[in-house]
Amino acid sequence: MMERIDIDEVIVGQWVASASDDELREALGGELRSVALDEIVRRFPDHLDAERTAGVDAVFALQITGRADGRTDRYVVALSQGACEAARDDEREAEVTLELDAVDFVKLVSGNVNPALLALGGRLRIDGDERLAIALPRYFRTPAEGSARIDPTAVDSLEIARLIAHVPESELRKRMRGALRELVLEEIFRRIPSYLDPRRSAGEHGAIEWKVTGREDGQTDRYAVVIENGRCRAGKELRVEPRVTLRLDAAHLLKLVTGNANPTLGFLFGKLKVKGDLAFAVRLTSLFKIPSGDTT
Repeated sequence: MMERIDIDEVIVGQWVASASDDELREALGGELRSVALDEIVRRFPDHLDAERTAGVDAVFALQITGRADGRTDRYVVALSQGACEAARDDEREAEVTLELDAVDFVKLVSGNVNPALLALGGRLRIDGDERLAIALPRYFRTPAEGSARIDPTAVDSLEIARLIAHVPESELRKRMRGALRELVLEEIFRRIPSYLDPRRSAGEHGAIEWKVTGREDGQTDRYAVVIENGRCRAGKELRVEPRVTLRLDAAHLLKLVTGNANPTLGFLFGKLKVKGDLAFAVRLTSLFKIPSGDTT
């Protein structure tokens, strides 16, 4: 049985937010690691949002890596109709397994990192229902913020730009086939209007249809972006007559809209297919202020 330790969760959360990964890794070294992880998991039921989990019945396994001996710490979190059980080395079979480093685990439970970003960067590995796994943090209130929850849909585009700058497209392609794909695509197109340069797009009118391939079922996701004299709107439900249609897979789209790929090279190598007004398509890169993965 895990004993209760008297700690100030708010202060701990604030320290986690300000500490570097190396500092967190050092703090979680040695015997303190097991004590800290046990205490975090033991407090899960205290932070459960009973209302949000009223219809949830699932068993999660947490595989926490990063031990000096190469082994993992395994915990089971069981949610059932607004109640929660959490324990180390529980033998029951889990529907979903989340594997991540102890540093990322501590940052996740304290509300200092987004689960979708961890999964996109390959730092959170999921075996089972991706959507259920990514939603897990939403079922708990973060200690530092009281009733606030981590929102897995709030994927910051600049964070994505930095994260995927060094991730090969082949890896992104694998990660953008499941539940993570919808979250990221919705966030990309929700933010596109904010990237439009009003001055450069003044006098421009036209709709861009995006056909995004690479879904698990072989189907294509369709989004539309409409530019109207310095203003922009975008969405999946927009029905427009496109001035230009762009067809590409989700991984290359992600690279393009974060400044990590060149559209001209994409077109030349067949990663980006253009149909319609080619001159308008060429001008698009100058009409938007694209976030960059360059951290220099």
